[in-house]
Amino acid sequence: VARVETGALCRVGWGTSGASLQLGHCEQSFGYGATGKKSTGGQFSDYGVPFRAGDVVTSLYDGPAGTIGFHVNGRDQGVAFTVPSWLRGVPLFPHILTKDARVAVDFGGSTEDPEKP
Repeated sequence: VARVETGALCRVGWGTSGASLQLGHCEQSFGYGATGKKSTGGQFSDYGVPFRAGDVVTSLYDGPAGTIGFHVNGRDQGVAFTVPSWLRGVPLFPHILTKDARVAVDFGGSTEDPEKP
């Protein structure tokens, strides 16, 4: 769960240990940006609602199903990606890319509802 605290130029998602630091710019990473676009392999397409400072973005990876999806402020944006078969079984790690933004991250240790802004 990522809470955008300031700015909004950020992208959240998942990538392999060998992925580019530019989330969504290679085929080994999958991102959802503040503009509402999703990206992988350098290809950007419309996906969900735009988000901004004060919003909470949850990034969900279902390994057995091979799908990645996102929530914004608790609202499901649907499946964004199906991980290609050649990446199944390869570990994916949470990844956040920012520019002039501050993001707080919760990996499940908070006692608050993490999806409420």
